[in-house]
Amino acid sequence: MACLKKGCLQLYYGDGKGKTTASVGLAVRAVGTGLKVLFCQVMKDGTSGEIKMLQKLGITYLCCPEHYGFFWNMSDEQKKEAQQSYTALFRKAWDMAVKEGYDLLVIDEFMSAYNHGLIEQKQALECLMKRPDCLDRQKSRGRTAEACRLCDRDEEDQASV
Repeated sequence: MACLKKGCLQLYYGDGKGKTTASVGLAVRAVGTGLKVLFCQVMKDGTSGEIKMLQKLGITYLCCPEHYGFFWNMSDEQKKEAQQSYTALFRKAWDMAVKEGYDLLVIDEFMSAYNHGLIEQKQALECLMKRPDCLDRQKSRGRTAEACRLCDRDEEDQASV
């Protein structure tokens, strides 16, 4: 597979529905063209309907073994635990994608976790700024100015259900 000259960062965000659907579509198209795909979900419990199909297609899937629920329902202790877990998951996914030569890394709900401080922000931005060639990344929900400056594609999802 031909290598992109620079890894591409795509940011999907907004209150509408469709961010995960867009991410799944991107992952399916990528694996369908022979790319190696890693799909990671933060702030979700791993029971979404798309997971089994992604795995059947040969897409590697990661999620946090612990589920903390909605941010606004978490105690301060749960927020602290969630930050440790989600930061570790982000780091695992990032390192795995880089070391094992993945072409596409999707981190579903990354921006939500990032905005709530549930992923260590400095570490995440350092990873994004140093993104390697041939690694295309997609993030979703609630953009930040720092992330937007790094984006090659920035789309707000305004669809409604």
